[in-house]
Amino acid sequence: RVCTYNLLAPCFFRDGDGGLEAQSPAQWEPRAKAQLQAVLGEAGAHVVCLQEVWLDSRMLALIRAAAEEHGFRVVVCQPRGGGGERPDGVAILLREGRLEVLETAQETLCQETGRVLLLAHVRLLGVGKDALELAVGCTHLTHPHGDHTNRLRMVQAWKAGLAVKAFLKARCGEDGAAAVLAGDLNAVVPKDDAALEALTSLGWASAFAEVHDQDAFVTHRAHTGRAMHADFVLLWGPVRAVAAAALPWSAPADAAI
Repeated sequence: RVCTYNLLAPCFFRDGDGGLEAQSPAQWEPRAKAQLQAVLGEAGAHVVCLQEVWLDSRMLALIRAAAEEHGFRVVVCQPRGGGGERPDGVAILLREGRLEVLETAQETLCQETGRVLLLAHVRLLGVGKDALELAVGCTHLTHPHGDHTNRLRMVQAWKAGLAVKAFLKARCGEDGAAAVLAGDLNAVVPKDDAALEALTSLGWASAFAEVHDQDAFVTHRAHTGRAMHADFVLLWGPVRAVAAAALPWSAPADAAI
């Protein structure tokens, strides 16, 4: 089971007074703890892909503590953009005892915006001698502010889709291996989205659409409060989705998927 979730980093998130939430631990710490409890403790996932992971030592300590409490291993990467290191990154959390981590890597998708792809080669434990190996990718594409950034998203998606497949092929060969690519693709709606079209042209399929014959209408609210269909779990190779949901059921607009 795979869950993807954008934490809405406090270094970007505006508080009620127009300032940044990062300036007030009394605001962001309870929110972060509640988010981590929801995605690690209540979603029942074996793999959790996080975006907008604020790379402040206090936030990383919260994530590592929550991961240890719920039995996850944490892999974090920090992107670099044209202006230097970004304040946020992405992370993959993998449930200990269920998945063996064989290798991790990261690839830069866009130097201009510092977008990256975090990769993990894992083996599913407890399924006999022919244990399934798969590649997991986690990414966060550029927000579509206009034509230029939308073109960047398309290129980033194309590069991510190819990179996960190449990572898998180099470690598992041509046949019998599967891949998952999850994250915040910053799609406003899934129809006619250039980044999604780039991925589907490479053979990637939406797990949610595979189960429900359509993608979810809304998966989270942006920093501005805008409802978006931004979050996807995509599959490639001999793997099929048997269930998919936006969580929690009671608040789909603020959901993990």
